[in-house]
Amino acid sequence: MWVSIIHAIIRSVFARITNPIMKRALFIFFSGIISINLFILLCTKCPLCTSFIFNRIVAFKSAHDAYNKVVPGKDGWLFLQPELDYVVHPLPRDNIRLIAAFSRTLAEHGMTLYVAPLPNKIDVYPERLTSMTAPHPVSKCREEFLADLRRVGVRVIDVLPALVNAKATRPVFDPYESHWTSGGIVAAAEIIAQTIAPDLTTLRVSHNVRYTVHDTVLTGCADLPARFKDAGKAFWYLTPVKQVWNPDGHLYADDNKSEILILGDSFVDHGRWWSAHLGAQIARLIGHPTRTYSSILANTEGPSLYNRLPSLFPKNGVVIWAFASRILQYRMRMTQDTSI
Repeated sequence: MWVSIIHAIIRSVFARITNPIMKRALFIFFSGIISINLFILLCTKCPLCTSFIFNRIVAFKSAHDAYNKVVPGKDGWLFLQPELDYVVHPLPRDNIRLIAAFSRTLAEHGMTLYVAPLPNKIDVYPERLTSMTAPHPVSKCREEFLADLRRVGVRVIDVLPALVNAKATRPVFDPYESHWTSGGIVAAAEIIAQTIAPDLTTLRVSHNVRYTVHDTVLTGCADLPARFKDAGKAFWYLTPVKQVWNPDGHLYADDNKSEILILGDSFVDHGRWWSAHLGAQIARLIGHPTRTYSSILANTEGPSLYNRLPSLFPKNGVVIWAFASRILQYRMRMTQDTSI
């Protein structure tokens, strides 16, 4: 109907104009408008076009809008610049070899390694950065990297689909925080707990601890606004938290003798002071305490952690290596150096 109306208006306009130069100018004008709209329509419908345009927008924002490694998005949302870079840059292929070697080393000592690259905010909320339709997944390189890890025998846990589904019912990232929310932690813990369950049965790990969870609202201090020059005072906000409690009525605490070790960066440590971190949620779901080791060494130097800290690892158990996916853009290192 609209096409017919527009066509009738154009014909009516042209019928009233007798000057041939004016007619030609209007023809060029209307042709340009139609061509631009057809181009936009094609770009928004073609997956390759939308992916290319989205990546160019991300690259532009990372290069020109970043201040102290923070990029502003829509509606006050903030993103870390490195997570935008990870979307548009290829991931080092040599990391696959190092991660596979790490997995074999642990297997030789009776341990099962699971690698769980945790989604960044941009992976889950690309629409908060730009109105341009984002490809799914946002980082094709990440998807291919995880597939290659599986091909060389590395056990991979991809929690991205769980977080994308969970955001429909609860926030999994806060606008002003680079780390995930309690809702995101629980969504990831559920997938991880389901995945490692068969290993716990094989290892005859007891799973009879009845933890409880208390829903509460606590005050958090956002890490991204503080990076701005004119930030002023700290940015405090209220965040829902699922606190895990022991059967004896005390808040959950890690067990240093647990057969389940969680290695990672600040993502796995987020919420520990509230007993609501990833390890606490996994413990609640499997009915057995876990142990969390959070360190910058667990990022690019993760594959060398057994050489550096062999006493950290359980002699027979499960190791979950969880870190922010943006770390995959950096070259990992394997070193024999035992100094810390």
